[in-house]
Amino acid sequence: MNELEGLEEVDVDDIDVEEIGILEELNKNQIRTDYSRSLNHSYLWFYGLDYCDEYMIKLLNKNPIKEILPTLICMENNEYKYRYEISSLISLNDWIKNNTIGLKDVQMIFNALSSCARSMEEYLLEVNHLVLNPEYIFINNKEKSCKFVVFDQYEKDFSTSLKELVRYFIDHIDYSRKKEVECVYKIYELIQSPNYQLQEVIKELYISINEETPSEDLELNIEESTDIFVENKKPKSVNFIKIAFGFTAFLLVIFSIQVLTGQISKKYFPVLGLGIIGLGIILLIFIQKNKKEIIQVSSDIEDKNQQIGVALLKGIETEDIIINKEEFIIGTIHTITNAQIKNSDISRIHAKIYKRANEWCIMDLVSTNGTYQNGNKLVHEREYPLKDGDHIHFANVEYIFYNRVVEI
Repeated sequence: MNELEGLEEVDVDDIDVEEIGILEELNKNQIRTDYSRSLNHSYLWFYGLDYCDEYMIKLLNKNPIKEILPTLICMENNEYKYRYEISSLISLNDWIKNNTIGLKDVQMIFNALSSCARSMEEYLLEVNHLVLNPEYIFINNKEKSCKFVVFDQYEKDFSTSLKELVRYFIDHIDYSRKKEVECVYKIYELIQSPNYQLQEVIKELYISINEETPSEDLELNIEESTDIFVENKKPKSVNFIKIAFGFTAFLLVIFSIQVLTGQISKKYFPVLGLGIIGLGIILLIFIQKNKKEIIQVSSDIEDKNQQIGVALLKGIETEDIIINKEEFIIGTIHTITNAQIKNSDISRIHAKIYKRANEWCIMDLVSTNGTYQNGNKLVHEREYPLKDGDHIHFANVEYIFYNRVVEI
């Protein structure tokens, strides 16, 4: 074997090599990926290169980034070979076969990924060289850590790779844990933004994991009595009027008793009359205040009713779906979708219909069997405007979309 100067000698012929697959992106450049085993070590190999950056060789051979698999770059027959040490590690793909992924596992991977990305920037390495395919993310069960492959001949947009990785989490999360499913889906929504930061994802994971009681959205029941709203919205001035009214009434009762029993001269009758008039004025103010509050709250409720846009998916040979939220997710999992379609061709998180700038839109959420609008298949995660009367197919289940705004 011809070696680069300063590189460790590796006798590839003495290692039992078992070819296990080729990444689609690597295959474009005729890059092969193998596993190999020796007596005490296991390795992952990338080879088939006729060029390698000298800086990359020196850097990866020193292994300065702990989140990257220990790497040795060598050369044989004018071909560069990357050897990654994976002893005592298991790929995420294999790990998931015997384990259910949870939020702490996702957090562990994202923490390692964030640290790795920062270190790569410090060493002037492109994060697009990270291979975030689950087959090449390796877990250390004992240390609860993970390591990644960096390969300079592989280049894929980091954001795209991350979206695919989170989709993988969505497909393998434990769907009996509603809180965890909601968190992973929220992360997926978060990384759709072009300006998201990894730290935002890590923060969301930290909050969800350390939250003692899950927060639940309180929905406004507009059919409840307006008295409840008045009580919740009463200003302090109304309470002050109540106190003043009670205190004045108490004084008038005492004063009246003293006048009627002769303890105070009857010449104070006019004062008693004025007091009663004053008490009446206070009572009138109190009533008016409450009336204004009731009217205001009723008006707020009416405004809220008018703002709730309700659309309809009219089912063809299936049940109708009423869209009563401005972001409405359709699939099969009741914990995170707003409507479930009972059909084996529907993905767990299939599509969403939502409002943007007073216009209804539809987006396919990387479903297996696709979403169609008037016979045209939607591109995954691309926004399409909806029009009244559009025919929508979720896989093979057909609906007609109607834009209706109704008073609830």
